[in-house]
Amino acid sequence: MRCIRLLLHCIGAASRCGVGGRGRLALRGFGRLVSQPLSRVHQALGFRYGAVGRQRGMAGVEQGLEAGSCGEQGLEAGSCGEQGLEAGSCGEQGLEAGSCGEQGLEAGSCGEQGLEAGSCGEQGLEAGSCGEQGLEAGSCGEQNGKRQRVVGLESPTVKRLKEEAGEQPRKSPKRKVVLLVAYSGKGYHGMQRNVGSAQFKTIEDELVKALVKAGCIPENHGNDMRKMAFQRCARTDKGVSAAGQIVSLKLWLIDNLVEKINENLPPGIKILGLKRVTGRFNSKNTCDARTYFYMLPTFAFAHKDFDRQNEEFRLSIEALGNVNKLLGCYKGTHNFHNFTSGKGPRDPSAKRYIMEMFCEDPFVRQGMEFSVLKVKGQSFMMHQIRKMIGLVIAIVQGYAPASVMDQSWGEEKVDVPKAPGLGLVLDTVHFEKYNNRFGNDGVHEALQWTDVEEQILAFKEDHIYPTIIRTEIEEQSMANWLSTLPIHDFTATASGVQLNENHSKTTKEELDDGSDATGSD
Repeated sequence: MRCIRLLLHCIGAASRCGVGGRGRLALRGFGRLVSQPLSRVHQALGFRYGAVGRQRGMAGVEQGLEAGSCGEQGLEAGSCGEQGLEAGSCGEQGLEAGSCGEQGLEAGSCGEQGLEAGSCGEQGLEAGSCGEQGLEAGSCGEQNGKRQRVVGLESPTVKRLKEEAGEQPRKSPKRKVVLLVAYSGKGYHGMQRNVGSAQFKTIEDELVKALVKAGCIPENHGNDMRKMAFQRCARTDKGVSAAGQIVSLKLWLIDNLVEKINENLPPGIKILGLKRVTGRFNSKNTCDARTYFYMLPTFAFAHKDFDRQNEEFRLSIEALGNVNKLLGCYKGTHNFHNFTSGKGPRDPSAKRYIMEMFCEDPFVRQGMEFSVLKVKGQSFMMHQIRKMIGLVIAIVQGYAPASVMDQSWGEEKVDVPKAPGLGLVLDTVHFEKYNNRFGNDGVHEALQWTDVEEQILAFKEDHIYPTIIRTEIEEQSMANWLSTLPIHDFTATASGVQLNENHSKTTKEELDDGSDATGSD
């Protein structure tokens, strides 16, 4: 209490001495007087914020800032000084609102009690207070030559000026997700985007445009997809479709995201699902295996000498068993250098592991019988699946002996025919290791899509199957390809067709990207 009396005495002395040098000396002398027992003063007064400077007494007395400041002059609002103005002022008398004195008034006043807002005293309160330390907003001080005014929150005026200047509010950080994408490849030059080649429309061209229009990525990310860490699980080429393609990328998780993207996509492309993944997730490298299916008319398995090779053909149970026996030979690890382009027999990357391959029961659509072949493997090279199917068809048709299959895995060069790309579809991608590690961690979801299986099947029935059937009937791609089988020499160890079938320069990535990245037929 002694310190409080000294405080009031010094303020009175400053008032009587005027605003000249003696008034300053009185206040500064008080500052030196109370610099040692300051902690006890703080406890006695019970103030909650700020502090009177230990070295120079009541800091800001000489300066006095615009709002809530203390000084010799005392400004319009919340000021403290000899005069004491209308609002929040301090002095011996204490004015109507927020004043300071021995009594201290109800709002923002300074005195023995010192209230929360606009008051001045040894502690200095939340707003408009002065002291060497400086408080959260609009404070004054001298410590270490720091700024004498600290703005805590952005004022409405600043926000309005930013809006008038055209500045956009900052959005939340982008998050890594995966999208389950289904599409019909008819009319597109594959999955992968070719920036600068606008005449070749791709699936990713449509997807990126939809992402920008939906507002989940900035427009400049469409020109450089690395900015959103975009990665496809498998690259599919011209005419190849997908029912379960997975792409990983970073985007803003806006409301109704999947619906907004689909609103901007053509009917033949659809997002079927979205899930959050880990920050380092890469859809291509994290994938354990891929399942493709190949839909074809069953007359492809008709023997060239005994059966009709047209829509009237029906696959017998015996013939189906023979086909599955040959397809089963692919299971395991083999050297598939003859089933791609640009790889030698001693290239370790030519060895691939096939988990399963089989032919499902046939079915009839629009008067023609079709069947679906399925193959699951860790990864596939360019043309690999189509050549695996092409060689089995050549054997079943009677153009090649069954022994050519074992021969094709050896070091000799074997002429392996490549089946049409029309019926090839990326069906499912598998993430078993990722699911085992992160699928049950309580934060991420397992990358399984059982909840949208009906939507996947519906997309196949509405877009993929009809496109394959209609195109096969109209263009007869399988029948035309079958007519080329007699020109292949399956006894030769080197073939001009095999060596020169891909005239374009093929990069290592194109040969080994985990997909059957087929070339144009």
